[in-house]
Amino acid sequence: MRLPRVNQLSCLGAFAVLALAGVLAGCGTKPPQPSNQPDPQPGSQADATNVTGLTGIFRVNDRLKIDITGIPETMDAIETSIKDDGTVSIPLIGRVQAAGLTTGQLEKEIQTALVPRFYTHCNVVVTATGQFFYVIGEVMASGSGGRIALGSPITVTRAIAAAGGFSPFANKKDVLLTRVNGTQIHVNCRKAALHPEQDPQVYPGDSIYIRRRF
Repeated sequence: MRLPRVNQLSCLGAFAVLALAGVLAGCGTKPPQPSNQPDPQPGSQADATNVTGLTGIFRVNDRLKIDITGIPETMDAIETSIKDDGTVSIPLIGRVQAAGLTTGQLEKEIQTALVPRFYTHCNVVVTATGQFFYVIGEVMASGSGGRIALGSPITVTRAIAAAGGFSPFANKKDVLLTRVNGTQIHVNCRKAALHPEQDPQVYPGDSIYIRRRF
């Protein structure tokens, strides 16, 4: 009668060893750890960095001033607008692509086209003299919604105010800010009015869409 019980205990011992081995193996594999990096907050430095370093990306109809110095002859500053095909016209080299470029990128494009083909050295400085952002949707009918000149740094709530303010039917809790590179940020303007860190900066070419509340 004792022999079957011994066999039973032996089997139970074997199962216990296998179970313990499984637990130890599981402990050897660490589960995926969540990232400690927070999502970029609207208006933060990380948010600005994610927008391809935007200090301003040129778009069609933007007005520019282009100074070319360090050359043998004196060249007057070139004041022009970006044409519908995205280019500007520069003496000697003709059309240069401007839309989609930052200030530094356009300066480099012009300098590369001039040196060494025409000059051994030159300095190029591009200044934006007329850039725009867009406010569409539920703004006051008496306001100036649509394309608005960007003359100085401005945030979403101030941009809406510059466009005439919210209409009585506007959804102030979910305003959509779309960057020129396609990045979209949802802004609660009620909270942003009380917490400036939640009020993103508006860059040239950005669009602000104000939905209608239901």
